[in-house]
Amino acid sequence: LLPRSSAFQRFGAWSPDGRRFAYASTARNGRDFDVYVGELGGAAPRRVAALEGANLPVAWRPGTAEVLVRRTRGEDGADLLLLDTAT
Repeated sequence: LLPRSSAFQRFGAWSPDGRRFAYASTARNGRDFDVYVGELGGAAPRRVAALEGANLPVAWRPGTAEVLVRRTRGEDGADLLLLDTAT
């Protein structure tokens, strides 16, 4: 599903319809995990958010293009972000 890369890539979640998937990758700078979306049988995955730190998509919001992203803060903290992958 993904092109070969030396970046770290971590699977996040399938969309409710099973046609799209979200994942995190360090492809941009080798350090920060950005959020990407791919589509089965579609074009190459596209970066939908360039973020600092460790970010992992964890679930799609049903009926929307929104993805819940967990941003890790330190060893014992996390923020939840709602990311609109269409915009």
